[in-house]
Amino acid sequence: DSDNYKLFAADIRKTEEMESKMKDYFQISGSAPTFILTECLLCYLLNSASEKILKWANTYFADSKFLCLLNFEMIDPHDSFGQTMV
Repeated sequence: DSDNYKLFAADIRKTEEMESKMKDYFQISGSAPTFILTECLLCYLLNSASEKILKWANTYFADSKFLCLLNFEMIDPHDSFGQTMV
């Protein structure tokens, strides 16, 4: 953590709780330039949950001059990890 970098764990499906944590604890402004990294996340959620998260990010950071969401999914549904996750 620093003044310019915040890293924290959260159940991203609970967007209201995450937003509260971001505002109240970390003082993360929705207008700040923001980079969001999700790793092995969105493809394992229900479509409705993934859609809710993406809509929330778009709404919360609507005033940001820069918003980047990098979604990294290392999935091979034919290996043992992929079979477990799918």
